[in-house]
Order: sequence, then structure tokens, then C-alpha cells
Amino acid sequence: MSNAEKQRRWRERAYKDPDGLLLTRLQVAVSPPAAAALERYCERYSVTKREAVERALMALDRVTL
Repeated sequence: MSNAEKQRRWRERAYKDPDGLLLTRLQVAVSPPAAAALERYCERYSVTKREAVERALMALDRVTL
């Protein structure tokens, strides 16, 4: 199975399967300084970009509530 096929199957499970991860796709362009900050955070805390963005959004949500 090719990498493209594996990725397609993962997307099907993650985005469509009611018993899967139930992820929502988020696509956004950010400034170079923001992208660099995200890279530094990910390296510093050994997390993926997804984990870093999720943490930041949840922290903002807690502050605003």
C-alpha cells in the first residue's frame, strides 16, 4: 500500500468514521514570525503542530470563559 493510500484511509477514518477521531480540518495561513514561533514551540515541547494549536486554542478558551 502506498503512502498516499495510507493517508487517504487515515483521512477517511479521522474525518468521517463515527467511531474514529472525528477531527475537523483547519487550514490557515500565518505570518512568517508566527510560523517560526509555532516551530520553536513544537521543538521545545516535543509536540506536533496539531497538539500545539489545540493547546493554544483550549488555553484561550479557558481565559475567555
